[in-house]
Amino acid sequence: AAAVQGKTAGVQVMNTSGAPGSTATLRIRGFSSNGVSDPLYIVDGLKVPNLNFLDPDNIESMEILKDAASAAIYGAEAGNGVVLVTTKTGKKGEGKIFVNTQNSFLRLANRVELLNAEDFIQYAIEYSPAKAEELNTYYYNDPTSYVNNKLADTDWQDLLFDTGYRQRYSVGFQGGNDRGSLYVSLNILDHNGIITGSYDSFKRLTGQLNADYQIKEWFGIGITNSIETSKMKQVSESSILLSNTTSQLYEIDPLTPLEYSDGLTGTPVVLQDAVEQGWQPLINPETGNYYGYSRWTGSNPISSLLLGKDNYSDVFQVNGTLYGNLTPLKNLVFTSRLGYRLYNVYSYSYRPPYWQATETALSKSPSLTATQSGMLYYQWENFVNYSLQVKQQSLS
Repeated sequence: AAAVQGKTAGVQVMNTSGAPGSTATLRIRGFSSNGVSDPLYIVDGLKVPNLNFLDPDNIESMEILKDAASAAIYGAEAGNGVVLVTTKTGKKGEGKIFVNTQNSFLRLANRVELLNAEDFIQYAIEYSPAKAEELNTYYYNDPTSYVNNKLADTDWQDLLFDTGYRQRYSVGFQGGNDRGSLYVSLNILDHNGIITGSYDSFKRLTGQLNADYQIKEWFGIGITNSIETSKMKQVSESSILLSNTTSQLYEIDPLTPLEYSDGLTGTPVVLQDAVEQGWQPLINPETGNYYGYSRWTGSNPISSLLLGKDNYSDVFQVNGTLYGNLTPLKNLVFTSRLGYRLYNVYSYSYRPPYWQATETALSKSPSLTATQSGMLYYQWENFVNYSLQVKQQSLS
């Protein structure tokens, strides 16, 4: 969808997320009052819900219909416009093997200016003078100093965001002769996002097979197939729950350290009590130290990543058409086309026992959820085309 950005007048392409595997949203005729504003997508004659399964290297052309003509052809479904996509086919002549590659790095474009430890202390004291005693009791060894003996001055944006990468490879064959043509390709996409570690990632393997063959002068067959398998891991972006990472990033104070280096020594009393009561505060698997616990938010965006590290979704889908062209008379072509979509998604989510806040985010029991759903869609179309060429004569 992002491929049409800036190329077609009146078409809006909106990216609401930078997460790996997220897709752009197309708006051709604005927003509809019925709440459904997505255009109708047609790929090689097949109606599809989106273009996620297509690799850009396999697209031959893309056309946008946004006026009354679309409604005349596709009816009420075209009320929000139509996106017509044609995938590549084999070309007559000597066959060729092609290899394409694309590599890029990603970083956070704009950082939010957050308070450092000294600014946070000043703000807290000005907001509530009673906070001064709390800050001394909780964060400092020397009650007479607010700055020199602070436990931490944590830049959570530095800890959470890292350099991501995106690499895409395509290899295939394209060729044809007087009787038929063949286009086949294999595409690999590996996208690791800007969240530190591999907690947000998208891996996809796409295969494209387009072929046609003229069996007799009066009969020919063809097929278009897009096969995709992918695995996605995402970090929650919008929820305000304490177990969600990005919402915590802009709420947690800079005085909370990433972790405590001496076991329970120096940790908050509430965390020590949690351990004594049999709870399981989150531990950095690399160092074995308890993660930092915020006095005010009861959260830590880095430790929250552990709660979703085993969550993923596997998708397998096949989108294609099988068609035959019968020419009983010259210029008269009868076409029968069967379109099909096979879609299956498996989602897995595991959350270990954990303690992260005193009330809203705790569980002494592990949680495991696994779901699988599938869908089979088909469409069968039959139509007749008759072409007539009329010679034009000059009247002069």
